[in-house]
Amino acid sequence: MFTKKFKDTFKLCLNQISPKLYMEFLKTRYSVTNNMNMYLVADYQADGTFVTMWDKPPKYYKRWLSEQHFDSEGVPLHTPDGRNIVSAVPVVQFGLCEYGYFLHTNTKEHLDNALRVADWLVKHQAENGGWLYEYDYYHPRVEETIRSPWICGMAQGEAVGFLARMYKYTGNVAYKDAVEKALEPLEVPVEQGGVRRFWNGLVFYEEYPTPTKPTMTINGFMFCLVGLSDYSRICGSEKAKKLFDEGYETLIRILPYYDSENTSYYDLSHLTNIPRAPHPAGKYDPLHVTLCQTLNCIRPNEVLRFYAEKWSWGIVKKSDMKVNDANENEKD
Repeated sequence: MFTKKFKDTFKLCLNQISPKLYMEFLKTRYSVTNNMNMYLVADYQADGTFVTMWDKPPKYYKRWLSEQHFDSEGVPLHTPDGRNIVSAVPVVQFGLCEYGYFLHTNTKEHLDNALRVADWLVKHQAENGGWLYEYDYYHPRVEETIRSPWICGMAQGEAVGFLARMYKYTGNVAYKDAVEKALEPLEVPVEQGGVRRFWNGLVFYEEYPTPTKPTMTINGFMFCLVGLSDYSRICGSEKAKKLFDEGYETLIRILPYYDSENTSYYDLSHLTNIPRAPHPAGKYDPLHVTLCQTLNCIRPNEVLRFYAEKWSWGIVKKSDMKVNDANENEKD
């Protein structure tokens, strides 16, 4: 009745979620009326597509790409406050998506785009190993300004994962050398220009390294951990494994702080900048679920599985409420 492929996939899925929720995924993933943008990570390969950069990349990727402006070196521009500048995260994610397209289609154009990003990262890496954000950034949640130039932990981790893939595919040692340098800011405290933060004795790699009040943005932290794991598994890096192990221990211990009944919080600014209301994850809830599932594939843990399942049900409930509201409005 069921094919072997379906049965094998089903078994992998049950490592992540319950049978009941899996059936909900099957219903909602392909539903025209459902905009949850939920994905189920049943397996994860270090040299495959990177987390949300799927074999068939995110459904908004093509639209996003059509809206982008590119600089003279062929990388996407970022527009904070209306300024056209190059920022590391959009550049790296463009490279990861293009490499994902290449893996899916074997199209030279996508490989060329990915290689162009890899070469850009090598060329523009600073002496301290970072890809610098050369503008001030005011973080409203903690009411602090990050002064230029600064380094983003999310950018470092994603670049590590991307360049590791490009090194494995091409054998270009320059990419591996850049990865080794990129690990350095993860060992340097925020106070000294790095992204390493200690919170209650736990190591955290900050996406936004604000001067004194931690933001502890969870999606950027988990992206960083995935990139570290990828490089460790692809190249056998002991340094990357150590950095991953430190961060993974932190994640397991602090994930409950991000729980908001049925959904998640975007960061912990409500704990680090009291009194401040919690910051609901909103559209980032599905991403938090996907990242928990991915890290559970890398190193299984019941904490990751628990919150992936719990927050998934929260998203399902919110989506059902939206569909019911829409149906009621149609009746009116």
